[in-house]
Parts: sequence; structure tokens; C-alpha cells
Amino acid sequence: MQEKSLESYGFRGPKPRNLGIIVALLILFIILWSTFVIVPAGSRGVVLWWGKVENRIMGEGLNFKVPITETVIKVDVRVQPHPFKEIDASSKEYQIVKMTGMMNFHIDPAFVNDLYQKVGLDFAAKVIDLLRNEETRAEFGRKSREWVIKNYDWSSHMNTLEALIQRCGNCAIDRTEMDLSER
Repeated sequence: MQEKSLESYGFRGPKPRNLGIIVALLILFIILWSTFVIVPAGSRGVVLWWGKVENRIMGEGLNFKVPITETVIKVDVRVQPHPFKEIDASSKEYQIVKMTGMMNFHIDPAFVNDLYQKVGLDFAAKVIDLLRNEETRAEFGRKSREWVIKNYDWSSHMNTLEALIQRCGNCAIDRTEMDLSER
């Protein structure tokens, strides 16, 4: 049996010109695809130009970006729960009261880029926990242990909330609701 080559069937392989067109179209497709970014609902896009935070914030939906030079960091601005770590607050008599709690918060969408630039994405641990620990310790340091356990009421809760709001006024985090409990 005689073997026939592919050339005898008329197949000669791709021409260099056709291969160049395919590669050019593939590169063009990749560049065009990278000019768009989709920011999901309930999020905002922080725009970075070669790593520098820009003053522009991308809204939800399909957005245009400059390929290669711009990077978009997606930040969730919906209401999020944040459980506090257990802290030891000492009472007026220097007795230990263990406190824990939960705070619902959301990020102000207009200041997402400032928050990302100054604090980063792990802002809950850096800002909320720190402020809550300081304010709770200061609040319960003025009270007796019995008062904390038996008479803890909304006035004390509201004082702690108001102190958190005042101290966090420029950090773009809005408190929605907070609950503290003794363990």
C-alpha cells in the first residue's frame, strides 16, 4: 500500500499571512476585553492608576477602564455584620467584665477611595474593633460591675454608639446598628 502525504490531498498548512491575522485579532480581542470592568450591585470600584488611588469611583454596572494602566478594586458598600472580638473591660472596682457584641455597618459609597487609600480592605479589624474596644473600656471603667451586669440599658449603649460615630466621623464607615452583651 502506497502512503500518500498531506500535500497530495491539497493541505499545505496555514499561510504566514493568515496566521499573523489570527494572532493580531486575538491580541485586539484581549485588549478590547480588558477595557471594561463590571462592578456588581452593592459595590463600588476604587480606580488605581499604576497603583495610585484615583479620585474617581466606579458605580455599579459596566464601566470603562484604560487597559494595563488602570486596576479596579471592588469594595462592598452594603450593610455588613461585624462580630466584635471578646474584650475584657474592667469596672470601677477593677473587676473584669467580658464583653462581646455585633455591629451592622456600611461604607459611605462617596468615600470608598479614601477609605481604601488610608486604611485598606481590612478596615473592620483596624478601625471598628479598635474604636469599640477603647470606647467600651472607657464606658464601663466608670461603672461598677453590678451596674454593668444588672442595669445595662440603652442609655449606656447609645453613649458608646455616639462616641463611635463621633470618632469615626471621617473614616467613611456608617454605623447601622450595634449590640453589646456581657459574657
